[in-house]
Amino acid sequence: MDIGSEGFAVRGVDRETRYRWDAIWRAVDTSRFLFLYVAKIQIHPIPKKQLTVDEVDQLIALCHKAIGDERWSVFDDSEG
Repeated sequence: MDIGSEGFAVRGVDRETRYRWDAIWRAVDTSRFLFLYVAKIQIHPIPKKQLTVDEVDQLIALCHKAIGDERWSVFDDSEG
């Protein structure tokens, strides 16, 4: 995964998909995933365990800054 000020890119075996931050409709932050909605019913789940702590922090900061508080949600999925 590439993370930058313009957006992020996800690579698969035979393809690469790039998303601009302004294309993110909504984001939900959980303890294990960051769910980025690229459309109302299309979600891109990002497993945090596949990123370094710095990458997670950078991803959250850039995305949150781009989409603002009104489209940002934090979901507490910790077990009690």
